[in-house]
Amino acid sequence: MQGKKYFIVGLKGTGKTALLRYISIKKEEEGNVKTSFVLFKSEIDEEYKKEFTQAARTTIAEDSGENVSHDDYEFIWRWFIYRKLVETMENDSTEIFQRNLIYNNFKALINSPMDSSGNVKGSISLIPRIKKGNIIISKNPKFKLELEWDHEEKATISFNQLVRKADSEFSKLSAGEGSLDIFFDELELNHNTKKQYTRDARLIRDIIVTISKINATCKKKGFKILLYSAVRSEVQSAVDSLGKEINKVLGDFGTEIMWNRPGIDTSQQPLLNVVTKRLRTSLGKECESDSDTKIWELFFPEKIQNSETKSYILHHSWYRPRDIIRLLKIGQDQHPYESSFKHSVFDSIRKNIPN
Repeated sequence: MQGKKYFIVGLKGTGKTALLRYISIKKEEEGNVKTSFVLFKSEIDEEYKKEFTQAARTTIAEDSGENVSHDDYEFIWRWFIYRKLVETMENDSTEIFQRNLIYNNFKALINSPMDSSGNVKGSISLIPRIKKGNIIISKNPKFKLELEWDHEEKATISFNQLVRKADSEFSKLSAGEGSLDIFFDELELNHNTKKQYTRDARLIRDIIVTISKINATCKKKGFKILLYSAVRSEVQSAVDSLGKEINKVLGDFGTEIMWNRPGIDTSQQPLLNVVTKRLRTSLGKECESDSDTKIWELFFPEKIQNSETKSYILHHSWYRPRDIIRLLKIGQDQHPYESSFKHSVFDSIRKNIPN
């Protein structure tokens, strides 16, 4: 909640998204904080990713002076986030920066790219139209860029040059009274082809690096802006092999969700407490004083398939909240008239239990 940790790491189904949503709700309830979600899998489609890659390759080639086979997406992600910040200022009236001349210059720069029809993207498109690493921008007297403007007051500029200028302007901004949290989720890898898999791994690697760097800048400047991200454990392993010391960033600023606590008796595993609390809430006030054991016995048999029920549920869900919910929901859907999860209920749904 204080921003000391802003990466949530864990296996699929352990509750990363639920925790991000909970943080978002609590921060909006407890303070005047605007929150926003960016869903990588849903919002960054294949066309966007291709444009990302084209720009990334040209950026690296320009910086190094040679052709390279790998991609670096930090420039693209910084631009993406800058656009998101301006969008929030203009559309949601969240005063995260002071509205002075410096901010006006920053906003003009971020809004300068033109679309394929030659119109300025005043409505904010998070990804500019990039061709061979270059974009077309409209002339603005505030720009301190030495460019050759045509008779229509348009010019072509390399994407990385524009982002570096945005970096410079961003560092000059003054903090406003508003607060903004942006949550990145669904950082999933595309397994269709090896090429797409590697590209997505690099995209995720660089959003992790970019989040850490921008958070550091915001903290230094006193901006009330904080970026969070959920990171799957399996994605972390794939991304780590691509360099940039991702493990160090995630180790310093991340928290891992682990429900299986070694050395703790099955009956005391924290995940079971979540189930018990949910059942207690459903029962209402009449069972407020009942013990957890009594609550549990109302709904579950002592054993299933010769295994203690709690162990059976944990082992067949791999200690993941999502799979426990799926297991119990199947039982509920297939036996809507039962008042508890009897042994016969579990027998009938064994084939549908997640493995």
